[in-house]
Amino acid sequence: MIKIYDDVFDQRYRDYLWSFIKKSHYTLGWEDDEIFEHSGYKCIHSDYNDFDIHRAGIEDELRKSDVSDQIENKHIAKMVINLAIPGQTFFDHTHYNDWTNSDQTWHTSNPPLICLYYASLEWKREWGGETMFYSDDGSELEKAIEYKPNRVVCFSGKHPHSVRPATLHAPFYRFTASMFFCDTKQN
Repeated sequence: MIKIYDDVFDQRYRDYLWSFIKKSHYTLGWEDDEIFEHSGYKCIHSDYNDFDIHRAGIEDELRKSDVSDQIENKHIAKMVINLAIPGQTFFDHTHYNDWTNSDQTWHTSNPPLICLYYASLEWKREWGGETMFYSDDGSELEKAIEYKPNRVVCFSGKHPHSVRPATLHAPFYRFTASMFFCDTKQN
């Protein structure tokens, strides 16, 4: 299941979130890949804690949008902002093993629902940066989702995916907000 939602947020909130994301604290490293051969390829990311997620206000804004049908009875358990540098190398991966093997408080036996927000305010098709989805065994490309500002792509954390690097002509980073939703506990 891959769902695409366009024009998700109004301009006021887009501007606020863009400013919030740009001011985040970024670090080098991979959050979702511990394969030794990949260790020479670094990405830039910002892990949001619960306070950052709350200040960003993104869960409330998503609940006001068409995305709300995907996140009903779910909550954001984790959020990461990723920056892709033009020409950077990316590897296909899932978010299932790290999810089920985690000792974090958001541990669940179900794969997370990933909602990927394309945060850059401007992006041109010729700059690349598509999100690539692969078959379950990772052997075939199934779908490429174009990077369009203010788009949200929702998919299962079990779905192998990657990024097509932005071209060297892209004048700036490709920013995405990866939100990991898990089931809300029922009392």
